[in-house]
Amino acid sequence: MKTILQDYTQKELSELIKPSFRAKQIYSWVYHKYVTDFSQMKNLPKALQEELAEKYTLTPLKQVMVQNSKDGSRKYLYELHDGHTVEAVLLLMRKKEYHEDGSVKHQERYTVCISSQVGCKVGCAFCLTAKGGFMRNSQLVR
Repeated sequence: MKTILQDYTQKELSELIKPSFRAKQIYSWVYHKYVTDFSQMKNLPKALQEELAEKYTLTPLKQVMVQNSKDGSRKYLYELHDGHTVEAVLLLMRKKEYHEDGSVKHQERYTVCISSQVGCKVGCAFCLTAKGGFMRNSQLVR
């Protein structure tokens, strides 16, 4: 199983990858240029790009599905590296309101529910995560 590159600090990565200055370059690609594939890191040698791709992943979550509700809420299903899934829900708490002149009186407000576990014990009505029971925390171990 590949390790998630973002689990490492730049200092930790500089101890794993030699020459150590490459860690700063990698961090720039990941956190400033938002690349999702090691082959996009053009200032790294091809051999290092291939080595990184064999050992690490940059995309620990894969979006599997998005469901839009009539009330403005959205439910997202993400697949973890091991095939288990977690959910996140964007709940519309207040709709945008306007004054008579068309200016905005109140912006819309949202609440976000982010699953930190595979499965759940709570059983909220809007969420199917608890249906399969609690399995484990979704934190990925190095």
